[in-house]
Amino acid sequence: MRLGNCGRLALSPINAVWFRAIAPHHLATALRTSQSLGVRTRFSPGGIEILYLAENQTTALYEVGAILGPPSRPVANPARTKFALLDIHVKLRSVADLTDPVQQALLNVSLQELTGEWDPYTDEDAPTQKLGSALFATKKIKGFLAPSAPASLNKNLIVFPQKLLKGSELVFEDTSPSGTIHRIGG
Repeated sequence: MRLGNCGRLALSPINAVWFRAIAPHHLATALRTSQSLGVRTRFSPGGIEILYLAENQTTALYEVGAILGPPSRPVANPARTKFALLDIHVKLRSVADLTDPVQQALLNVSLQELTGEWDPYTDEDAPTQKLGSALFATKKIKGFLAPSAPASLNKNLIVFPQKLLKGSELVFEDTSPSGTIHRIGG
């Protein structure tokens, strides 16, 4: 992997609706990300505030394990049935697209590396975690697109909330009686 090329990635804006699946008891903190600081994920060794969104509702449910099996024959996971699907209005100025083969070649990374097993690695050794850290350290990058591991033809948007400046934001309007508007960003 050529992490030194992160600063050379093409960046594009995103202004669209993306999705997140969460347990209903987390609705009051729908966009909270501070808990991600202490959690290892595919693209974070921990210590990075990070938010994962999916391009559609089905991908969001795959990401939390509520749907299993191949995308051509999805099966509901009976052990994980209670999720709220949130539509997040996303406006970001500088997003790298790691689903683009040209950008993958620039980093010398493959689809298999982006979607393969990462959790057997220990203490920041996973290549995807090193990539996430390098992208976070790249000043202009506010988020990046990556293929979904359980549904690799679909995309995830990984956002670095603490890097959002004026003109970039994530907004979820809760339509329950509380009517709360959750917002991250400028």
